[in-house]
Amino acid sequence: MAEIGLLAAETADREELSVLLGELGHLAHGATRLDEALETVRERKPRAFLVVDGGGQDAEVLSRELLRAYPLLPVVAALKTRDAARAVALMRAGAAEVVAPPWTREDLK
Repeated sequence: MAEIGLLAAETADREELSVLLGELGHLAHGATRLDEALETVRERKPRAFLVVDGGGQDAEVLSRELLRAYPLLPVVAALKTRDAARAVALMRAGAAEVVAPPWTREDLK
């Protein structure tokens, strides 16, 4: 079982993605803010971090900050709306992968 960090401002997004990750056999550690996410990485050493874009948070900025502190940490961005230009911007910011809604187990494998 891999530990995965999960940064999402909205509770519903954290819960939905936590369930999907749990169905895949992963343990998700949720965070609502960047400082909580950095603490999660420091203490739990997750294999990757999933960052939700939206809900008042900019996944581009959050990805850059996570990668600045932990450059070898794979960051996956989860879009709340399909947007190819946004996906490209997130990849340029360092996201290893971008998943678009609707989120499914297959997307998160």
